[in-house]
Amino acid sequence: NSSGGMFLNLFGKEERRSSNKPPTASSSEIRLDDNQKKSSCDMEDAKKYTPFLFDFSYLHNPEEFEATLTNQDTTTTTDGNNNAAEDMADLEREFAINHLPTIQEYYTLFTSIYNYQSELNRFSSDLTKGYFIQYTVESVLLDQEGRALLCEAAWLYGVILIVLERLLPGPIRERFIIAHFRLSN
Repeated sequence: NSSGGMFLNLFGKEERRSSNKPPTASSSEIRLDDNQKKSSCDMEDAKKYTPFLFDFSYLHNPEEFEATLTNQDTTTTTDGNNNAAEDMADLEREFAINHLPTIQEYYTLFTSIYNYQSELNRFSSDLTKGYFIQYTVESVLLDQEGRALLCEAAWLYGVILIVLERLLPGPIRERFIIAHFRLSN
């Protein structure tokens, strides 16, 4: 299956890019890998983007989250401009310009992992239902190469999930997905 090669390619890119991730914040603090050293400038960069990097709770009521962005600290200057809302919009545009391609690559990675899992489940289900005339689960497991391929396919999926969790913990993945939907639509 060509999916395996695609994942190795995507994870190779992820390993090289893991130190260049767009700044994302988990709930109230910035999550850093132990082996990464971040300067205070990087921490400040990540913190300034926190107000518009939402987790999956955004999906329950997106209007409320969007309203909090436009109503942030509504300070009005003498000329009547709303600086805080404009600054937040400018900051979000800056984030989109600088990080949208990377966010789209991560979303492609997540979609590819989901597709691999779906294909693996469909193959297993089809094999169990007898869609393949010459093969059943038992005949594949009796064949040494078939048994090895099934084990390797399941093993690869497990490795993908472990590496993904190590490099991008759940809260950060959530923020990537929501950022993709907000910035791409």
